[in-house]
Amino acid sequence: MGGNWLVVCPVIVLWVVAGDAVAEGHPTLQRSEQYYVEPGIMNQAQVTAVADFLDVQPTDWAFLALQSLVERYGCIGGYPTHPAIYQGQRPITRYEFAAGLHACLERVNGLLKTAVEPFVTQEDLVILQKLQAEFAAELAMMRGRVDALDARTATLEAQQFSTVTKLRSEIILAAYGVNDAGIAYNRIENALLRGNRRFTGATSAGATRGVVIPGAPFGVKASAANQLALGYRVRMNFNTSLTGTDLLRLRLQTGDLGNLNGATGTNQTRLGFDNNNGGNVIVDKLEYRFSFQTGRGRVTIAGLGMEPDDFFDVYTPISSPGSGAISRFGRYNPLFYRIGGNAGTGVFMDYQFRDGVQLGASFLGNHPATGGIPGTSGSGFNPDLGLFGSNYTVNVLLGLEPRRDFKFGLGYVHSYSENVTQPGGTAAAGINLSGSTGTDLAVNPFNPAGTPGLAPLSRTGVQFDTINLMFQWQALPQFILAGWFSYGWVRGQSDAPALPAQGTRQANILTTALQFIFPNPLGRTGDRVALILGIPPYVRASRWNGGTLGTGNNIPAGVAGAQKLNLRDTAMPVHFEGFYLFQVNRFMSITPGAFVVLNPNGQASNNPLAVYTVRTTFSF
Repeated sequence: MGGNWLVVCPVIVLWVVAGDAVAEGHPTLQRSEQYYVEPGIMNQAQVTAVADFLDVQPTDWAFLALQSLVERYGCIGGYPTHPAIYQGQRPITRYEFAAGLHACLERVNGLLKTAVEPFVTQEDLVILQKLQAEFAAELAMMRGRVDALDARTATLEAQQFSTVTKLRSEIILAAYGVNDAGIAYNRIENALLRGNRRFTGATSAGATRGVVIPGAPFGVKASAANQLALGYRVRMNFNTSLTGTDLLRLRLQTGDLGNLNGATGTNQTRLGFDNNNGGNVIVDKLEYRFSFQTGRGRVTIAGLGMEPDDFFDVYTPISSPGSGAISRFGRYNPLFYRIGGNAGTGVFMDYQFRDGVQLGASFLGNHPATGGIPGTSGSGFNPDLGLFGSNYTVNVLLGLEPRRDFKFGLGYVHSYSENVTQPGGTAAAGINLSGSTGTDLAVNPFNPAGTPGLAPLSRTGVQFDTINLMFQWQALPQFILAGWFSYGWVRGQSDAPALPAQGTRQANILTTALQFIFPNPLGRTGDRVALILGIPPYVRASRWNGGTLGTGNNIPAGVAGAQKLNLRDTAMPVHFEGFYLFQVNRFMSITPGAFVVLNPNGQASNNPLAVYTVRTTFSF
C-alpha cells in the first residue's frame, strides 16, 4: 500500500476533545490551548465520533472524512469526564482541525509500519492525501512550533544542574547509664596509686589526669557516676544526583549524648552513637562520588568528615549507629576503619575486577581543617604542612565473595600521627591509634593519658601498620556470623631528650571479635538480636619503658616508689554485648541493650564496667 507520499509528522502536542462516549446533542470544543493528545494516547479512552466537536460544519466534506477516519481507526482520544466538559456551541478553527488530522496521520502511519488490524484501505489513504493538501499550511505551522519546543526541551534536559535533592534524616533518643564500679585507670595511674601518690582524678587526656602532687597519699580511686542520663543525636543527609549515576552528600549533625570516657576513665565504655557537641549544628560530612566503567569502578572525593567505613564494605550487618551495635567498639574492626580517630579529607577508589573480586584504596588526611599548629593533626590547610603533611591514613582492602552467603576482606593500613606537648604538659590530640575504642595505651603507647608528659614543647610521632581480616557468613536464614582479627605494629620517635632505660619506641596492638546475629527472630520481620564477644584494642607487647615513675619526666629524684614501667597492658580486656532491636514500623525502632568490659584499660585491678541503654531511632 504504497507510495512515499504519506507524510509522517513528529510527536507533537495535540488539541482534542475529552469524553469517553458520544455526548448528547452537538457540543463544541473550547480553545485549542486547553487540551492535547500524544501519539501514545491510544491507551486512554478514545473519542469514537467527531460529532463530539463541531469544527468545519458537519455537512462539510472535510468534517465527514475526518469523522470516518476517527471512527474506523480510533485516532483521537480525549479526557473521559462525566459529563463531557467540552459542550460549547463554538466552531473550532482550522488549526484545531489540523491537530485532529495530525493524530489520524500518526495513527495510520503506525498501522502501516506494524501491519496490524485494522488494515488501512487504499481509499482511506487517498482521503488522507486530500486532507493533507487542504490543510498543508496549518500542519506546517504546527510542525515548526513542535520542532522548536523539542529543541528547547532537549537543551533544558542537557543543561539542568540537579535532578533532585532528597533529605534522609535520623534522630536518636537514648536513655543510658553505667554501673558504679570506679574509674578504670591505666597502668601508670594504678602504679601511682599503689605508690601512695596523690592523684587528681580522671579528666580529659592532657589535663590534670595522672599528675603527681607532693603531700599526704590518697590511695583511693574516684567513683564513677551511676545516674541515668538522657541524650539525643540528629543527622540530616542531603543527597543530590547531578547525572543520575553520581551522589553529592552533605550531612548536618547536632546532638548532646555523653562520651562515657569521662564517667568511667576509658574509651572502652563509649556508646556507638554518642555525640557531645553541645547541641550546635555542624557540617559533619561532605562527599562527592561517581562511577566509571559502567559501574564497575567508583571514586569518592572526601571533602569533610569522612572515615574508611564510609567507603569500604564493613562485613557486618550491625555497623549502623542507629540500628546496629550499641557500643563504639562492637560496630566493626577499629584498627581498619577507625585508625587515627579523626574524620578526614581525601580520596577513595575501588574497582570490581570480576564478580566476587573487588580491590579498593583510600587516602585520608585526618582532621585537616581545624589546626594550624605545625605538627598537629589539624594542619591540612596550613601551607607549612598541607594535606599531605598532616596526620594521614592509607587503607587498602581486597574483598572476596566466593559464595553468595560468605564474603571476607583482607586489609592493610598504614598511618602516621603526631602530637605536640605544650608547656605545662598538655598535648594536642593528634594521636589516637585505636579510634577511641581500646585502652589508653592503645590510643598512644608512648604517651598515654595519665602520663605526666614529655619534656615541654616536645613532639611525638608514630607510624602504625596493621593487617586485618574481616568476614561475614550467613550460615542459616536466621543466623549470621561476622567478625574480625587485627594486629598492628607501632613505631615511635620524639624530639625530646632520651631518658635512661626507656628503650626503643615499639609496641604491638591487637583486637578481635565475633558477632552472633539473629535476624527476624520469633517470626518478626525487621527485628534483630545480636551478641558480641570481643577483645578491644590493647597493647599486647612493648619495648618502651616509660620514665614516668623514674627520675626525670617531672617526678623528683628520690621519691619513694619511683620506678620504671614497661608500657603495655598487663591484662587482656574482654567485651560482652547483647541487644534486641524491635522494629516498631518502617520509620521507628527501639533497641534495649547492654555491654560489660572485663579488665578495663588492660588492668585486672580495675572493676568490671557495665553500660546499659535504650535507644530509640527515627529514620525518614
